[in-house]
Amino acid sequence: PATSETKEIIDSKKLSVMKNSALLISVGRGEVINEADLEQALRDGVIAGAGLDVRAQEPPNDKRFTDLDNVILAPHIAGITQESQAAINRVLVSEIRAALSGQVQSYAVGAIKQAK
Repeated sequence: PATSETKEIIDSKKLSVMKNSALLISVGRGEVINEADLEQALRDGVIAGAGLDVRAQEPPNDKRFTDLDNVILAPHIAGITQESQAAINRVLVSEIRAALSGQVQSYAVGAIKQAK
């Protein structure tokens, strides 16, 4: 998750201890990566490459990484598959049924869960 504790937790220090054959795959929260440090590590060959489905700023307001051959950029679509969409639909139907029957929903948070 993107929190004050995880903001830019992946930085030059962490990247420097990775193998030079390492690939960094980021599909969670873009804010956990210091993008300037990652860009430098990729340019210097500190790590072999990166696959980024998320960025700190979305949509990105810069062209960072676009000229690097060792980076694959995706437009925040890693979770969009037929399987994931079917699972989302199943959970949604289940949660609506639970709510309509007065049950606590499995994925309720905060005030909704406390009110039940």
